[in-house]
Amino acid sequence: MLKIRVIPVLLWDGKQAVQSTNFKRPHRPVGSMMQHVENYEQRNIDELIILDVEATRENREPLYEAIKEYTSQLFCPVTVGGGIHKLEDITKLLQAGADKVAINTSLLDNPSFVADAVQKFGAQAIVASINNIYDHGINIICNSDGTQTQGIPTRRVCKYAEELGCGEILLTDVWANGTYQGYNTDCIFECSYDISIPIIAYGGCGTLRHVVDALRAGANAVAASSMFLHRDITPKDVSRYIQKEGFDARV
Repeated sequence: MLKIRVIPVLLWDGKQAVQSTNFKRPHRPVGSMMQHVENYEQRNIDELIILDVEATRENREPLYEAIKEYTSQLFCPVTVGGGIHKLEDITKLLQAGADKVAINTSLLDNPSFVADAVQKFGAQAIVASINNIYDHGINIICNSDGTQTQGIPTRRVCKYAEELGCGEILLTDVWANGTYQGYNTDCIFECSYDISIPIIAYGGCGTLRHVVDALRAGANAVAASSMFLHRDITPKDVSRYIQKEGFDARV
C-alpha cells in the first residue's frame, strides 16, 4: 500500500506567489515564489504542486524558464499546471524539471488531447485537475480559464478522467478554497467510490483533523496551500499526525 502523501501547493500568477478564496480575483500576493520553493525544500516535503493560475486566462504558454529555475532547487516530485494545451507544452515542462503536469480545461473540451498525452508520456505523468462547485444541488465544473460547465456530476468527470488514462486526480473544491473550513468530504467520497486511481484532496484544509477527515472520505493524498503558508503547521506535522491516526505516512 502506498504511503499517504502530504503535498503543499503554490499558486503563482507568473510573477509571484498568490493566494485566493473561492477562486476570486484579485489574488492576494504572498511573496517570492523562490523563497517558498526553497523553504519547502528545506522541509523535506513529499511532493510539490505549482499552479500558474493566470496562464490560461492570459492565453499564454507556461513559463518554462521560471519552472526550470524552481525545479532546480527541488529534490522532490513536482507537478506543474496552468496553460497546458498542447503536447509540446508537456514536453517542455518535463524538460524544465516537472515530473507531472496537471491538465484542467481539456478534460471536457479536448479529451483526445488528454488521451494523446497519456499515450505519449504515460499515465504517471498526467494529473487530471478537476475543480468542483456544488451550487444549489447542481454540480458545476470550474475550468481554469474561468468558464463553467454546469450539470455534469463531478464524480462522472473523475470517472471520465480515469477512462482517458490519467494517473491521478487533483480534486479541488472551489467553495472550500482558502476558507480553512475543511475539505468537501461528501465530494471526495462520491468521487472516490467509483474510481481506482488516486485522488488528491485540495481546498479548505485548516487543521490537522481536516486531513484525517479527507482520508477517511476516500482521498489517497492531501494537498494544502493557505494552511502551510499562514498557520503554524508544517507538512511533517501533518504526516506525523495522520500516522498517529493509523494512516501510513512518510515521517
